[in-house]
Amino acid sequence: MTFISNVLSGIQSTGLFSRAGSWGDPMTRLCGQPSRFCNSIGFSLRHNQAKFTYSPHKHVPTRRCSTLMKVPLPAGEAEAVSNGSAVDAVVTVHGSVRPDWKLERFPLSSGTAAVLRERGITELTEIQALTFDDMRNGLDVIGRSHTGTGKTYAFGVPMVERLAAARGGERGARGRPPSALVLTPTRELAKQVTEQLRQIGQPHDLRVECFYGGASYGPQEDALQRGLDIVVGTPGRILDHIERNTLDLSQVRIAILDEADEMLSMGFAEDVERIFNEMPSKNERQTVLFSATVPPWVQKIAAQHQRTPVIHDVVGKTETRAAKNVRHVAVRVPEADFARLAMLEDIIFAHAGSGNQRCIVFTGTKREADEIAMAGSIFRGSVAQVLHGDVSQRQRELTLQQFRDGRFSVLVATDVAARGLDIHEVDVVVQLRPPRDADTYIHRSGRTGRAGRSGTAVTMYSDAERGLLRSLERGASIRFEHVGPPTLERVLDVAAQNAARAVGEASTNQVVPHFQQAADELATVQFEGDARRALAAALAVISGRTHIEHRSLLTGEIGLRTLLLTLNQPEISPRDVLGIVRRLSQGGKLFSDDIGKVRLCRNPRQAVFDVSVESADEILRRIQSSGTQDESASKSTSPQSAASSRNGTSEHSKAMDYSIEVCAELPELRVDDYRFSPGRLERRRGRSLDDDADRVYLNGRTRDLPGGRTGRRERSSRTRGGRPLPRRSVSYTGDLD
Repeated sequence: MTFISNVLSGIQSTGLFSRAGSWGDPMTRLCGQPSRFCNSIGFSLRHNQAKFTYSPHKHVPTRRCSTLMKVPLPAGEAEAVSNGSAVDAVVTVHGSVRPDWKLERFPLSSGTAAVLRERGITELTEIQALTFDDMRNGLDVIGRSHTGTGKTYAFGVPMVERLAAARGGERGARGRPPSALVLTPTRELAKQVTEQLRQIGQPHDLRVECFYGGASYGPQEDALQRGLDIVVGTPGRILDHIERNTLDLSQVRIAILDEADEMLSMGFAEDVERIFNEMPSKNERQTVLFSATVPPWVQKIAAQHQRTPVIHDVVGKTETRAAKNVRHVAVRVPEADFARLAMLEDIIFAHAGSGNQRCIVFTGTKREADEIAMAGSIFRGSVAQVLHGDVSQRQRELTLQQFRDGRFSVLVATDVAARGLDIHEVDVVVQLRPPRDADTYIHRSGRTGRAGRSGTAVTMYSDAERGLLRSLERGASIRFEHVGPPTLERVLDVAAQNAARAVGEASTNQVVPHFQQAADELATVQFEGDARRALAAALAVISGRTHIEHRSLLTGEIGLRTLLLTLNQPEISPRDVLGIVRRLSQGGKLFSDDIGKVRLCRNPRQAVFDVSVESADEILRRIQSSGTQDESASKSTSPQSAASSRNGTSEHSKAMDYSIEVCAELPELRVDDYRFSPGRLERRRGRSLDDDADRVYLNGRTRDLPGGRTGRRERSSRTRGGRPLPRRSVSYTGDLD
């Protein structure tokens, strides 16, 4: 649009983007009033791009802005502006600008500023700075920001400033009804909001109380009789007080919905409607919605309760919607629940590392959370507690406090903990299964990486859940880092470090002398004086790792080992893997019957494959006894040559030098994967293991493998119009038997 082009040209001509520094001086020189200018024009800089948003309001005259920037305002665009529309444009600029959002640049009272500085806050975050003027001036606001960016202070600080200014320093009357109402979807979030509002409201003698279910009515009713300024609560308990005629909302001038997307979902919409009916009309109150996600349907519902709201979206549709300092990891696991649960603690160990790390595990149901937290076989080296809707309020508070204090390291929770819990020390979030929607993933993963800390969000998924994973990537604008299950060596190393740390913390404990005699006898008798070995055994018992449990690095299945095959030729194929393993089987067990999943590596000479633990040990023994250069093991005729010999043709056999070793850590893999199922197909088709199939189903087509024989095409379970949808990976069950 012409107007936008002229504005951008005018801004660039001021030199605003020509140097790195605060935008205070250039903005003041441009329009004279930085705070009012920010209400109409906001910049969100990332790399070398600036997002330009023109959103004029009544208190920022349109003609004034256009005059100050010396740009014409066409008639058609002037009409659009008068209707409150917003225009977005992205322009590439040179240099970077660091906005100056220090406290001194905002009209804060001395009491509020002092409290913020005591809390270590010297400048506002982006969402706090961009919404401050609109909130302070009484406009309806919708604020959207990443989790952990201070949304509570974004509405709390200007709300307290408004209430304090309206009171004018006078003491509140006894029995006064509240002037502000803050609704939250969970009790935990309500308590956290109340604590922060009390801190910034204390210098102004503002009384703040928290109403939530599970607590006694008596103290809450006593607080109402004494008089309140701000009520924070959950919809259920607020409605209870309304029905008991103990809460009067007729004087509410500020209504705030925190985590608005959850509050205005189908489950809460009716409760919110009933509460809003008890308050003055939307023309007589300020209504504010804050959340990490504001989907279009929330805006539609919010239109019923707001007057031309000002939308401040500091996330944007083109940026990642999840927290920026969170690493998003996807771990492929078996479909079976027992295998998934068996890998859970290993995944926590691998990604949390050693030390007093805290982790939240999210489950889909309360029953599943109880089973995980109460099952001693799942967490051998960690202490876990559960948090969900059936836990009593007293126990919830105790559990959260103990988790914050580091009394236990794993909190198993349902989504009740994903809404508003502000625990800065959470290092890892593990989701037992991919959630069904991106908003849930954003809130779950947002429990880590808060307050500037980095974090890791791990999602466990099976082959059947790949579609959900891709949907989350699109919906949350993220890209998962795909990793394999943790290696046994990594898990044991972390377990040993954690056990050693626990022993070190008990070194000054008064009970230690009572164990010294038993320790001397243990080291002398059972370990023949080897104190170091005795201590290592004690650490193993403390960690709960008293025996080796082999799992596949590709699928996590118990009882399998992953081997790495390196072939001394330009490129390896799945047929080469099968042919070499067959050759090693001559004169003994048929190892090819035990081959599971096969993955080709980015290194074209390498492949990894699963076999049973017994077969893996025997394969390695034969490799070690004969050597990789031995004729019987390291030189084999290619499967193509074998097929030609059976057909009566003569073909010179090709020698293949190779090595096989235990795969300690998965190398970078290709997207294709193969699975051999010879036993099933042999019984079904009656063919020998010497017959070879050479085609796979890949990306919607049947493609050739070296050798030329046609394999069976596997039908995809995902179809469109009877045709299989393209797939990024291969599940091959062709005639390789």
